[in-house]
Amino acid sequence: MRISEHNGRIFIRFMVSAVLITVSLSGILLLGANTMLMAQSVDDYVGPSTCQTCHSDNFDEWDGTDHSNAFTDEAFQSEWQSRGRPSGCLECHTTGFDAASGEYAFEGVTCESCHEAGLAMAVNVAPELCGSCHTAELGNEKFEKFQEGIHSNSDVTCVDCHMYGDNHRFEVESKACATCHTDDDIHDRRLILDLQGATLEAEAKFEDLEAEYNVLLNSMGQNEERTSLMTYVAYGGAIIIVLLSIVVAIYYYRYKGA
Repeated sequence: MRISEHNGRIFIRFMVSAVLITVSLSGILLLGANTMLMAQSVDDYVGPSTCQTCHSDNFDEWDGTDHSNAFTDEAFQSEWQSRGRPSGCLECHTTGFDAASGEYAFEGVTCESCHEAGLAMAVNVAPELCGSCHTAELGNEKFEKFQEGIHSNSDVTCVDCHMYGDNHRFEVESKACATCHTDDDIHDRRLILDLQGATLEAEAKFEDLEAEYNVLLNSMGQNEERTSLMTYVAYGGAIIIVLLSIVVAIYYYRYKGA
């Protein structure tokens, strides 16, 4: 009987402790959730210049990219203005956009678009974060194409290629490809370098062809101007000849009549 009572007391103490621990953890989680929600207000965004004080290299890489110019880009501004400046576009082209008030913290896709507001500096490498903007028709369906591709099925994320070496330019480098595509049955490093060289050579040839095209176009323009000038001279000459013929005829008939 005593053993049963003892076990019962132990069980009651265990249950009380479990309840207290559960309540404490729930309070901590709720406090964290409230803190995160509060950090998402427009006023809590500190801006890229604040991040620059410590992360100057990352800032310099990001500055001037499509992300940093997402709001000021002329193509976006033209399209946005033509559509009547819909607020929905600002969810991806600004940082800290508040749909309720229509206000935003900063223009462009800044540090806090990916690292959360304030100084949380959270690191989120989930493809869904990129896919929240790079999707559907206006996002060129990049996320949909990624999901359908072999990279997504191979557990390769966006940042594995677009942020290789912690670069914040978001440009894919051949080194990033070479980290995986090294086997003979895929692509070896030599082939990757050859492909990169061929790409650069093709770009150079394209620039040469474009320069030759512009020269030819200018030459054709000059030829058209010369042709137009010769046409005007010919018409002018013909008119002068006709006028001279009329004058000669008048003088001839007057002289003959005299």
